[in-house]
Amino acid sequence: MTGPGPPRRFLLAAFGDAGHAFPAIALGRELAARGHEVWLETWKRWREDVEREGMHFAPVPEYQVFPTREKPLKPYVAAVRATAGTRELIRRVE
Repeated sequence: MTGPGPPRRFLLAAFGDAGHAFPAIALGRELAARGHEVWLETWKRWREDVEREGMHFAPVPEYQVFPTREKPLKPYVAAVRATAGTRELIRRVE
């Protein structure tokens, strides 16, 4: 049940680490249970969990968030790459 007003459409996004994904999945589950349409953009490892909770799953490319010696991608570069994919998803969900 959505309560007052019509159901709404929500787009949630989370990095793929459990500390980011679990709260987003919990929030999305509650919104979906109240009759809202929910999209959750996160890493592929969470697909089954997202869909089991009644949400649409939107994958994002996985990348190393924090640089390492082997993968020296700077965090701001990773954020820019993630933003580009999210823009397209926003257009689709609208």
